[in-house]
Amino acid sequence: MKERRQYLRLAVDDLDVQTSAVVSSEAEIHDISTTGVSILCARRLRVGGEYTLRFEFEGVPPVAVRGVVKWETQVGRKKIGGKDLLFLAGIELRDVMTSQMTRIIDFMKEIIDGRDKRLKGIRFKIPTHEKAVVEGLETCSVRLISLSGMLIETKRALSEGEFFPMELFLPDDDRPINFRGRIASSQEAAREGIRLFRTGVEFTAMTLDDRARLNAFLRFVYESQGRI
Repeated sequence: MKERRQYLRLAVDDLDVQTSAVVSSEAEIHDISTTGVSILCARRLRVGGEYTLRFEFEGVPPVAVRGVVKWETQVGRKKIGGKDLLFLAGIELRDVMTSQMTRIIDFMKEIIDGRDKRLKGIRFKIPTHEKAVVEGLETCSVRLISLSGMLIETKRALSEGEFFPMELFLPDDDRPINFRGRIASSQEAAREGIRLFRTGVEFTAMTLDDRARLNAFLRFVYESQGRI
């Protein structure tokens, strides 16, 4: 079948081309202490992975802290923001500034509903289903690529029309290509029995310099595949 796209898409499975994106998800706070928090989240978080948690409590200025996932388990289904909550994850907070810690403690004093003593402090259960946003860097393999976009494999479905700040890592190039990626499609697939999603990403907001670097890489791939 003749390629009808404006730009020819090239297979790069064997070239270890990677892309990363900062992905945000809504979460529900299960309990919290001055050293850690457990959350219900619609997506799986990687144990050992570092994430940013953004707390937006009513009447309290927004708080953003970093944390590392210490454990995770799959739980029952529950609706939040139109999505199923499937995972309960425990996150150890890192680099909490004094002012941020004070905000969190003040918040806990207002809404605590019983106390559950845990290692490294007291953890308070949250009865009001307070929300948070969890942000983390996800790295994916690139399967097909052109000057206008790429096909990648993700571990979860992404909504069509969403935009993410992204980076593209090319072989033998220490400087990533930066752009905003628009999700054009996301379809469930499987590779070696593992559930994945084949996700089409459109390149937007890419600088002329980065586009020239991408074009040079595509020319190299095109010629190495014997297309000249």
